[in-house]
Amino acid sequence: RVEEAGCADPAAQRPEARFDYAAMHGVWSWVDAETRGDIVALLGGWLAPGALVYNGYNCAAGWAAAAPIRQIFREAPAGAGDTRYAAAREAVAAWLSYAQNPALDALWQRLSKQSDAFLAHELGAAHGSAVWFTDLAEALEPAKLGFACPCELHEQFDALFLDGARLDLIRRGGEQGWGQTARDLSYNRTFRA
Repeated sequence: RVEEAGCADPAAQRPEARFDYAAMHGVWSWVDAETRGDIVALLGGWLAPGALVYNGYNCAAGWAAAAPIRQIFREAPAGAGDTRYAAAREAVAAWLSYAQNPALDALWQRLSKQSDAFLAHELGAAHGSAVWFTDLAEALEPAKLGFACPCELHEQFDALFLDGARLDLIRRGGEQGWGQTARDLSYNRTFRA
């Protein structure tokens, strides 16, 4: 059965039977705080104890340096049609010409090849934001949801992908209670699932 509704409507109701699974891909990063609250209420009311939730979202660790690019795309005057972000693209290129940030240059090289339709979503969306793991975990606590694991198996084996300094940061972060943030920083992760 497929039903179309905003998050607030079903959050105010109770289902006939609670669900064991829920999936959100790219939702949390693109909605306002009120809608996030509705999502938490929906999950808390509709999921059975022990249910699993998949949540794919833009990860702040990898997007933090790109915050100025996102701001330029929100503030530069928008054109029409296929050249909607011409002014924003020019402004970003001008800024990066003297910003001296190789990692951000590489990110922009990848993003600049995308269509304006993609950039409207990724950079120009009014509520688009990158999320820190701890902020997400705190927001989901009222729904009694906690972190189980990353959904991709290879993300369980840091030693296969990271060098000693990054592994040490993850180890220390884990010991001090901020291991997931340390992991996101070590991978410079832009998306988390």
